[in-house]
Amino acid sequence: MIRRIIVLLAVIIVITSGVFAQGAALTTPGNQALPNLYQTGKRYTLRLQYVDPKGDDVTKAVFHDESRSGNIDVPMKAIDGSTADGASVTWEVNGFEKGDHKGFFVVTTETGSTRHPQAPDTFYEFKVHSVIDKWIVVGVSIVLCFTLVPWVIYTVVRSMNRRGSPSSAAKVGLMVGALGALAMFVWQFLGIYDNPLIWILAVVVFIVVVVGVLARR
Repeated sequence: MIRRIIVLLAVIIVITSGVFAQGAALTTPGNQALPNLYQTGKRYTLRLQYVDPKGDDVTKAVFHDESRSGNIDVPMKAIDGSTADGASVTWEVNGFEKGDHKGFFVVTTETGSTRHPQAPDTFYEFKVHSVIDKWIVVGVSIVLCFTLVPWVIYTVVRSMNRRGSPSSAAKVGLMVGALGALAMFVWQFLGIYDNPLIWILAVVVFIVVVVGVLARR
């Protein structure tokens, strides 16, 4: 009888010690990765899930952001739910500086702190782009694609085939330029614009330009 009680107590101790030994965790909701691309001038809400088996209350939660413009600590905006069951912690960032960023999150209670990413030498890395800068690049590229590129293509084609049709050489140059302009637009804004209407409009404009070039005599 005593032996059974001792064994039962040992099992209870092992189980309870395993529960209490389990530390707090700070993870992304549903284990989905945080975004790695942002835009300047926009407000973003970052959200993580904090679980503490002991149910300790959060006293402080900070998002530490490092960029070429300096280091910024953003305090949490809100925390919803019980930490024992999994509380949602949110940070609101009123715009990121353009460039490469790296950072980490720290949630602090009266008994300790928890970091995300967990390893002290790892960071949450992301990029911030300026849409205005991208439109400037696309605008300059469009001008070059419909002036310099067609001229270079026309010159090369005519030098290789003097007897060929000048009109055909010009069409080839404009077609290459239109394709280059579309490629530049896709390269600059892929991942920035998620509205399908923008991409449909870009394809429609490309088709109109191609049809217009082919219709020329």
